[in-house]
Amino acid sequence: MTTDEFYAKRPDPSNYAPYTVEYVSKVPDGNIIDTLRGQIDHMSSIFSSMTDLEAGFRYAEGKWSLKQIVGHLTDVERVFVYRALKIARADFQAVAGFDSDDYVSEANFDKRSLVDLLSEFVLVRKSTVAFFGTLAPEVWANVGTANDFTYSVRATAFVIAGHLEHHLAVIRERYLPHLAADA
Repeated sequence: MTTDEFYAKRPDPSNYAPYTVEYVSKVPDGNIIDTLRGQIDHMSSIFSSMTDLEAGFRYAEGKWSLKQIVGHLTDVERVFVYRALKIARADFQAVAGFDSDDYVSEANFDKRSLVDLLSEFVLVRKSTVAFFGTLAPEVWANVGTANDFTYSVRATAFVIAGHLEHHLAVIRERYLPHLAADA
């Protein structure tokens, strides 16, 4: 199996939570490391010309702002990489779940600049790419428990990529049309 074939192999559905099936399904075929790396450009293309005022937009009452989504993506990525790290290092003690709404409400993302939030996302994502890109092939099959579900290292990489794809789709469908209409 070539390196590209190895990184393109999709995870077994028994190795990730049912609520993340949607995320994994959004990941395009191909090398997962390249996908994770390429998503940095996707984020930049969406947010690079956006102002802080625009990034504070919410399409409905009670929905997150665009700044909050960027912060959420960074936080969730950290949590999932931690899970993958534990599993990759053969630390199979179960990891508790978390409430992303609580994380967002405590983070004050709306008080930060969009540039700062995007810079942090890029740093975290580059670290994620480095982490997954340096793992030994046999470690990708390791499984552990997080939030009462079985996850493999491989599945976690796909969940991270798919989670971002999920939010990018929401941004394109529910946020950007409103911002374009206001321009």
